[in-house]
Amino acid sequence: MPDQSVCVIGASGNVGKPTVDALLKAGGFRVTAVTRKGSTASFPDGVTAWEIDDSYPQDELHTVFSKHGSDAVICLLPPVDVNLLNMIADVAAQAGVKRFLPSEFGSDTDAPEVLQLVPMFGGKAAVTNHLKTKVSLGMTWTSVINGAFFDWGLRTGFIGFDLQSSTATMYDSGDTEVNATTLADVGQAVVGILRHPKETANRYVYVQNACFTQNQLLAAIEKSTGKKWTVNKRECAEARQTGGMKLSKGDMSGVRDMILGGLYAGEPAANYAKTRKLDNELLGIKEYPLEDLVDKVINATSRHSAGEYTDLTFLDESYIRQHGPATFLNRMFTAKAYISTDSFDADFRSFEIIGEGQCGTVWALTGTDQVLKVMKEGKLNQLWNDSVMHKTVQEAFETVGIALRNDITIPKYGQFITPSHDIFWQPNMKRFSAEIADKHAFLSSRIFGLPLSVRASIVDALAPKDIKAHKQEFLAREENQHTLVRLYLGRREQRAATRSFRLRNFDLTISEMEYLRLDTHRYATIIARALAILHWRAHVDANDVEFVLGSAPMISTPPTAAELKILNPDNIGFVTHGLNLYHTSVGVWLLDFDQCQSFEKDAAGLELLKKGFWMNDPYYPRPVSTNAMDMALWAVFKEEYLAASSILTDSGMPKDFITAVEAEGKRRQLGGSIFQ
Repeated sequence: MPDQSVCVIGASGNVGKPTVDALLKAGGFRVTAVTRKGSTASFPDGVTAWEIDDSYPQDELHTVFSKHGSDAVICLLPPVDVNLLNMIADVAAQAGVKRFLPSEFGSDTDAPEVLQLVPMFGGKAAVTNHLKTKVSLGMTWTSVINGAFFDWGLRTGFIGFDLQSSTATMYDSGDTEVNATTLADVGQAVVGILRHPKETANRYVYVQNACFTQNQLLAAIEKSTGKKWTVNKRECAEARQTGGMKLSKGDMSGVRDMILGGLYAGEPAANYAKTRKLDNELLGIKEYPLEDLVDKVINATSRHSAGEYTDLTFLDESYIRQHGPATFLNRMFTAKAYISTDSFDADFRSFEIIGEGQCGTVWALTGTDQVLKVMKEGKLNQLWNDSVMHKTVQEAFETVGIALRNDITIPKYGQFITPSHDIFWQPNMKRFSAEIADKHAFLSSRIFGLPLSVRASIVDALAPKDIKAHKQEFLAREENQHTLVRLYLGRREQRAATRSFRLRNFDLTISEMEYLRLDTHRYATIIARALAILHWRAHVDANDVEFVLGSAPMISTPPTAAELKILNPDNIGFVTHGLNLYHTSVGVWLLDFDQCQSFEKDAAGLELLKKGFWMNDPYYPRPVSTNAMDMALWAVFKEEYLAASSILTDSGMPKDFITAVEAEGKRRQLGGSIFQ
């Protein structure tokens, strides 16, 4: 049987990823991901990415469906715009597509009771009803009913059980039976449908891994976690009413209230297994004991810390082999992945040199997450300024709302150590591998370098051929340890194929970020907001600071006490990221403040800010370019900088700064390239 051509719209979403994975694993499918040109999503090897305009033009859809989706189109877009989804179905029928799977994947929308309880599901039913009119044109359809997404719902707390706070919200009596399926088996259901086109044509299919009540799920969770949970009570009717009121005001948190208020409302809307024939056997879906499903989620969560609460993926060496180094780097550098601790290279030796700065040599301290920057000869004032400015910047960031600072971290200030600190020097001098001539030093928390698997993938994806040919030898060299990646949004030049390639303080250019399909607009946003905080809360010129990728902090930036007071245990996970106990995720860091100085809000101060921008390494996008992508990146940076600045100051100086930078960019353009 020839391979089937399948188009997936929404292939990077919660349902799309496991669906694509299942198709690739099953084999026999040529998978094309239809993606918008504005998307930064990446896909595994074996998937063809086909870009169309963000507005989903009919002619572009027709082209991709005709060429790559003749057997099936799987539409996984959110069922919000019914007209758009119906239009996509119309185009698919016109293009000769044989099977169409709409954005169902949830509760039984073919049951009037469900639609009465959760009216927002009416959009799903409307699309399926529209598909029924296309059968006469030769296009069949199948709608998948799988109940709740068990693993995703439990990890995120969506279904009412918060693993972080050990708190359950019990709806009504807690005795209503509900159906649930893991995301992986939702993907398997899609494979089964395409493997059995005749048996699944023009109907709903029903699958489940388990059927259970809230009380049964709570008992299984308490058994698995070994602790007694806090239980809060809620009425389904109240949840639906509250959800409807929230949605009427544009508050999308009402979606969860509406869904759970319907999911747990009772028969006959909840348990479709009592009224429908399950298609598990036909589609290759197994049922499992509830305890086994719970244990699998709990164990994965415990083993990988809290990363999965923010939709992070955990990778191991097999991911690199399957998807290649570029895709692996995309996942790591976008901070959407953790490396399995089984493949983590935790070879951090004690009291070794891990870096060199202008004013000091950086040593890692024994058995801690601290580093010591020991003064170079004649650099006492510079090291002291680094210490003072570091503390100034750290305190400034701590006073800013988490929305502006959540995606960037500053190493925590420790202490300035002088030669008279005998309590430190006497027991530790013998542990340094080289003589310490001057005992002035600055202690701070450490930015752990990128793990070996990331460093190896940088070599595979970006290094010259002669270095790739001797990769293991190259990675073992001292200068390629403790790697931090500098985010050069302002440099587009091609990397020279020379032996000067090295990993310590690796310069990642904008063209390489684009090759890796990184979200450069996100980086521009992070750096722009950080620069605004440096200018208008820390009141420093940001001269010679660095923005780098390194292993994410062990504990992410917490919200302030004021922010915590307006949050609750159910939504705190959407504000903060998870733990990174083993330094296996990647994050953006801000460091090196020894050249920074304070400024006055006058013409001289504006000149300092402008020089701080242009004299630094090219972390910032450039304001003048013949490249449209560079200009779009500058527009993002400019907009985010001004927006953040407007929160921090009423002064007109931020606009004056942007104007001065743009004017300097035009002046430099006349004298040659500004991407230097």
